[in-house]
Amino acid sequence: MDTQPDSPNAHRLYLYFGILTFLIFLDTLLDIPTSFVLKNHLHATASQVSLFRLLTGIPLYIGFAFGLVSDLWNPFGWRDRGYFRIFGPVTVGALAWMAFSPLSYSGLLAGMIPAMVSSRFVIAVEFNLDKVLCG
Repeated sequence: MDTQPDSPNAHRLYLYFGILTFLIFLDTLLDIPTSFVLKNHLHATASQVSLFRLLTGIPLYIGFAFGLVSDLWNPFGWRDRGYFRIFGPVTVGALAWMAFSPLSYSGLLAGMIPAMVSSRFVIAVEFNLDKVLCG
């Protein structure tokens, strides 16, 4: 496969992975709507909102571990492409599940944790985009 920087295949791959990365980064914008839902719809107290942010932030606190795992694990023999193909859909699935499930504190928490974990795997490898494209 021709993946030189100015080849048509490289431009399609950059577009594909660029869109996928953009969608994955949308999870970082979820803090505003989740805070709104927690406060206005679920009437969570300040300590409940803080606990929610603490628990859903655990993948951010141990972000280095996702980088280490991405250096050691080679899913399906595809290296970084495997991470995009596995954890991109997992993130989207977790977010879609939250969108269509009944609104509750535990449901929101149960959806956000896998969404955050899977998105951290994608973010850990997205900075190696040249490796993804040039294999």
